[in-house]
Amino acid sequence: MDLQWLVGERAEHEEIAGAAVSALGTRAAVYRGPFDAAPDARIRFVFAADLASYVASLPPGERARRCERTILVNAERSEVLELLEQHGLGGAIECEEPDAWTAYDARMFIRKETIDPARGERIGGPGRESEHYVLWTHRNVNTNTCRLADLVRECAAACSRFATRFDELVLSADDARRHELPAVGMRMIIGRTGLLAHRFPRPGVYLQLSGPPGGVVGVEISACTDASPLELARQLFADLPGPVPTFGDVEQVQLAGALREAVACDLGSPTPFARRACCVVKVAHRSGSALVRFSGGLAPGVPLSCAAVLANQALRIIASSFTLEEG
Repeated sequence: MDLQWLVGERAEHEEIAGAAVSALGTRAAVYRGPFDAAPDARIRFVFAADLASYVASLPPGERARRCERTILVNAERSEVLELLEQHGLGGAIECEEPDAWTAYDARMFIRKETIDPARGERIGGPGRESEHYVLWTHRNVNTNTCRLADLVRECAAACSRFATRFDELVLSADDARRHELPAVGMRMIIGRTGLLAHRFPRPGVYLQLSGPPGGVVGVEISACTDASPLELARQLFADLPGPVPTFGDVEQVQLAGALREAVACDLGSPTPFARRACCVVKVAHRSGSALVRFSGGLAPGVPLSCAAVLANQALRIIASSFTLEEG
């Protein structure tokens, strides 16, 4: 379930929630019953009258994260910002009537960290902005209007991405042993990177992280010999079709708690506007050695270096959170 409306005993709440489900499309549903028995959902909508009992029903260890994925409905204007800040909610909407979902010139409170400032218009001022929240709208460029349903749909997607920012991928040393690889456990944050994980995709490889087909951003971690990073990089691309890669000088890259030897590789330009590049880092440990390959794109004219490759936001998140556990 993607969007879940939690309603209490008031008939008008259920009517508003029903109109929301119609306006927001499929995979939205209304739940009526004890909050602690509600199935989990990507985004929840809770009426202000039920907020205190809803928050109390959340498991303490999950409270902050679930509140980030909760949108408050029909809070008093004088207290909405205070409630948002107090509980760290995902945002707030006002829709006291069912037809509010199709009305135009809508606006809502959003968490500043979730929405790109270039998207839409932030409406600041007294009663409209606090430290972490601001009133926001996103008008259609052709009509200069917007529907509440469209705002909520965009905010819900942004809240969902934001709440995954600490999602961690873990491969244990036992996982590696079972796949006949050196017994090295590893973990890294993959939340908000947009990359999909493929564990042990083929012999000798611990992990592949990849984006949409045709994309250049990705990570591959494989077992390797004790050769230098430059020699390993040359071996890696020796049998690939296409132009011979250009290799940079050996560098030092901070990874897994230490400075590691690394080399950047220029793999050519699939388009006039970008070229493919990677940073190959050797990680030595007592159980063997692993090779981490960060792949990305460089704009024309950008000097080849591992720092330039790792400037990509997704790769930066993974590299900065990457840790090893030796087994």
